[in-house]
Amino acid sequence: MLDLIVCEFQKLRRKKFLIFATLAALVLPIPMTVFAIRQGWNYDQLYMIILEFGHFLMLIPVLCIVATMLFFMERDNGTLKNLVSIPLSRTKIVFAKLAVLIVVSIGYSLLAVLSSFIGATVIGQSVSYVPQRIGLCLIAGVMTMLASIPCIALIVWFNRNSIISLILTFFYTILGFMVSMGSTGGAQSAPGVNLSTLLPVGMIGRWLLPKFAGFVRAGSIHLDKAYISTYSVSTPMCLGYLLVIGLIFTFLIVKAYRHQKI
Repeated sequence: MLDLIVCEFQKLRRKKFLIFATLAALVLPIPMTVFAIRQGWNYDQLYMIILEFGHFLMLIPVLCIVATMLFFMERDNGTLKNLVSIPLSRTKIVFAKLAVLIVVSIGYSLLAVLSSFIGATVIGQSVSYVPQRIGLCLIAGVMTMLASIPCIALIVWFNRNSIISLILTFFYTILGFMVSMGSTGGAQSAPGVNLSTLLPVGMIGRWLLPKFAGFVRAGSIHLDKAYISTYSVSTPMCLGYLLVIGLIFTFLIVKAYRHQKI
């Protein structure tokens, strides 16, 4: 299994997109820091916006595009026939590709949080609870990877060209980001079954809600304790939901990949 993961990384090594994705994780805090300086924000607010924008608006497209490369590479190059003739289980190939995406997600999250520390230096503020902030960002990265699996499943299931994949990724990202902004940005709707409950990204936003308690968002919106206590979700609930979603759609990915024509 480890050999398969290494092989998948070697395939991506020839792709320049990962370099641009890495730069995106490093560059994103720059405009956010400029904006924070103009708005008079503190580091907590800068960290929050980098975490939310970086994961929900940028990391999901990065993961979906990398997944498109990984799952379509053998089809486009005509090498899938060689792989299955070894013989090599298609299920193992799928899990190797998903493992690569988890590593990419963790690496992206680490770069983003380290860049936010640089932003704190620029705005002249010290950073407290460094291990906790890094840990929260890495956990959010893994959760975002799980939240991306439904979109990846659609991409693999339709098995079309990259244009279709980009369209699916765009709509999934925008919808998820809007829902997450509603979860953490003060859209204090009544708790219950809604998009923020059903969509994985919305669930992550509700999980992050108490972590962002006391932060001030654009428009001076405050999240009161009563709203947080009724609208947020616990770590076991969020992680359990994401794992169930991940398992269901991973099964669909395996099924679709098994039926791909050689």
